[in-house]
Amino acid sequence: MHYDARRKISCYWICEHGSTVRRMRMIPTHCVGCGTFALTCATLLSPRGSAICQCGATAHALPGASYGPEDQLLFDAIVFSMKASGVTWQNARRLLLVLEDCRSSEPMIRLRVLKQFSSALAVIEIAVAESPAVARKAIALFELLLEAIAQTEGHSGLLTIGSEARRARLS
Repeated sequence: MHYDARRKISCYWICEHGSTVRRMRMIPTHCVGCGTFALTCATLLSPRGSAICQCGATAHALPGASYGPEDQLLFDAIVFSMKASGVTWQNARRLLLVLEDCRSSEPMIRLRVLKQFSSALAVIEIAVAESPAVARKAIALFELLLEAIAQTEGHSGLLTIGSEARRARLS
């Protein structure tokens, strides 16, 4: 997860009256240094939409919707399945074109299209099978992350998860 240790704030906020708990917005971020994706509490982002990643590099907010803390598991599952699939910037561009071709289809059909690329992506289809709203959210997250990966041309192009990348550097 991306964070700035100097401003570590919980993603739940207790109002001045002490009784109201409000859910904070979570913003998808992408680290330019290690390629990590994370949902970052909006309060941890600078006014320019960036935060400090665990690797020390800058993580930038990705454009689009914000999410809640309850979306963390779905986000992590999508990032993990994309990593297990070995998505490179070339693959990401191809998948975005395929998803664009079936944009008018139902979310579950679009997830099945992704599953044809890699069986690792099938986990998400199973996870969201009972909720069309969660399926739509999953597709939006896939597209957002694929667009970020597609723009990494010239870098390694491989998707990494922060804790794994950090463990690899420490080994």
